[in-house]
Amino acid sequence: MTKSKTMTRTAAALAIASSLGLAGLAGCSSEGTPEDTTLSDAEVLGALVTANQGEIQYSQMGADEAQDIEVKGFAAKLVLEHGVALAHVRGVANDANLPATDSGVSISLQEEEKNEEVDLQGAQNRGTDFDLRFLCGQIRLHKNLIETIDASLTPSAGDNRVRDEVAGMRPHVTDHLQEARDLTVKLAAGATVEATCQDRGGS
Repeated sequence: MTKSKTMTRTAAALAIASSLGLAGLAGCSSEGTPEDTTLSDAEVLGALVTANQGEIQYSQMGADEAQDIEVKGFAAKLVLEHGVALAHVRGVANDANLPATDSGVSISLQEEEKNEEVDLQGAQNRGTDFDLRFLCGQIRLHKNLIETIDASLTPSAGDNRVRDEVAGMRPHVTDHLQEARDLTVKLAAGATVEATCQDRGGS
């Protein structure tokens, strides 16, 4: 990700957070990833809800428009699995009587996903460029979510049910990241992920 694009994304997230009175919760690292942010259990669940909703929306674009059959199948799989995860998070929130609540972290996750949607819409064609741009976006979104889980969600989770939900989601996110990386290398005829994604929003 270029420095200017990172600064734009971070500034946008902070502007939204400020307008909602949440600027104090929107601490970000130099890469725009929330870190050292203490959340309530309801806010942790809110971040998981936001992440899953964003993945469903972004992945549906790939399921609808990707040309490569493996990429299309991967996108459809993400829609399904993040849909299941979203339902599970909402079930935990209901059982624990912790209504999922927005925070600076959830706003940052939402802003990242929206930026990836805009980037994907800028694909030069609905062929290989679109498919690779979609995969590069998935790599960035899943890397960002893993970093957010490690830096903010895991340390903040207090209720055992919330802690288990965060811990249970991480390996699935890791698997999705690796699958996106593998598909990128395959579709790009062996070129590295970094080289392939550099011209598609960074890596």
